[in-house]
Amino acid sequence: MLIHFDLERYVKINCRLKTGTEENSDILLASLYSSGFDAFEEVQKGIIGYCNEKDLNQDILKDQIIQNPEYTRNWEFNQEIIESENWNREWEMNFPPVIIDSDCRIKAEFHDAEPGFRYEITINPKMAFGTGHHETTSLMMKEILNTAAWYYPRKT
Repeated sequence: MLIHFDLERYVKINCRLKTGTEENSDILLASLYSSGFDAFEEVQKGIIGYCNEKDLNQDILKDQIIQNPEYTRNWEFNQEIIESENWNREWEMNFPPVIIDSDCRIKAEFHDAEPGFRYEITINPKMAFGTGHHETTSLMMKEILNTAAWYYPRKT
């Protein structure tokens, strides 16, 4: 069975304090929430809000916030669309090789081979067990290498 996930777009609004104090930032947060924003980041001199594009009520955003003189007097607003990303794929593409005891290199398919290792193991990460990054996996790999060295010593 193939499961299909629609990658959704998100809206980011950057609310930057132009002048004055942040005394009405709580009210601004409540107004942003009522327009569909549900994740917030407080930054120096501002607030950043995020919401799923389909949850955004543009009318509330425009009428109650962006064109409201109570806010525009002290705040500056910039919106941008954030395209959704497949974070698993991003993680997989940034999977670094693991070197264990200078004898074994565990790498993904997209890494080039590197000479000088007794063993080179290629694994498609897919966020699965066995990539060598987890301490248990590295310890088991060290034990396997020690056992292999006992049974199959290096030829000199």
